[in-house]
Amino acid sequence: MKKASRDSATDKRKFFRIDDVMYLSYRLVSPAEVHSARNQDFRLPRHKFTYKANMDRLSRELNPLYNLIKLSDPDIALYLATLDKKINLLSEYLIEDNEAENDIEPQQVNIGAGGLAFISDEPFVSGVMLEIQIKLLPEYIDIFSYGKVISCMQLQESTKQPGYKIAVEFEFMDDDVRDLITRHVLGKERILISKA
Repeated sequence: MKKASRDSATDKRKFFRIDDVMYLSYRLVSPAEVHSARNQDFRLPRHKFTYKANMDRLSRELNPLYNLIKLSDPDIALYLATLDKKINLLSEYLIEDNEAENDIEPQQVNIGAGGLAFISDEPFVSGVMLEIQIKLLPEYIDIFSYGKVISCMQLQESTKQPGYKIAVEFEFMDDDVRDLITRHVLGKERILISKA
């Protein structure tokens, strides 16, 4: 019963998508790498790009306890909040350090918790797997995932940017990482609604 409700929630998230600008890099993954991922219980190995997702999850778990401490002892709560800021600063430094490794420009994508679509200079056959790294903006949240190409359409010659529109469905993604994307998409949607 629990499995069915989770699948239903995942299906709903797949259809809620937004157009966004973010850093994106990808590469074709060999069948051997896909096989290796399947042997790891359909989970990606812990990677530096899931670090922010794990930090965010821990903050949410600690928040109720922090609120209780804040009510009973504001001084200790202030001390804990300052420690949290120090940890966040260190995290940002580590993320910026990783940013220097990537020489890529932000690009337009369409993203949801189930996958994304983007423009590529090269075509990909439906069914192949890509290793995907994205950086959500403005939060600078790095995400690492596999994605299965579900469609590849050549852009018409009349478009400004030649190439192919690639649609990808995320595979083997941790729930914490998927939730980060969901919150990012909802946050962007709220901003668009408030400006309307």
